[in-house]
Amino acid sequence: MIKNSCNHTKSSLQRLCSMYNSMDEKMMKNTYPPKLNQIVRGIGMAAGAVVLMAGCASTSAPTEQMAVSRAAVSNAMGAGGAEFAPVQFKSASDKLTAAERAMADKDFELALRLAEQAEVDAKLAAEMARSAKAQRAAAALQDDIRVLRQEIERQSK
Repeated sequence: MIKNSCNHTKSSLQRLCSMYNSMDEKMMKNTYPPKLNQIVRGIGMAAGAVVLMAGCASTSAPTEQMAVSRAAVSNAMGAGGAEFAPVQFKSASDKLTAAERAMADKDFELALRLAEQAEVDAKLAAEMARSAKAQRAAAALQDDIRVLRQEIERQSK
């Protein structure tokens, strides 16, 4: 009885192994051809190398961004940022000063980040100043319209 059971188990195991092998062969046929796998692997390795090299590359001085940030702060000053958006204008000026200090210390990544932030703050200050001026002009026009209506009503009586 035990001998018969072992034979049965052995034959079941052999059938299971042959099914697995045939499934493995079918799956191998359905996957990408070997050359395509090599190409994909090569592209992946090349992309990884590029990313690694880019990460290791030294950061150059952000002179262009510094110039753009200086121009944005100057523009904000001309637009009235110091008067109409003093908090944003001061933030832009302080960040630009800190970026210039970082440039002098050759911390180019920090300088770039601060210069970009200074540019954004300066643009915000300039737009807020323009908006405040436009609101002031609109309020003045509303007052003029009110005065004209009063004058028209007074003359029509």
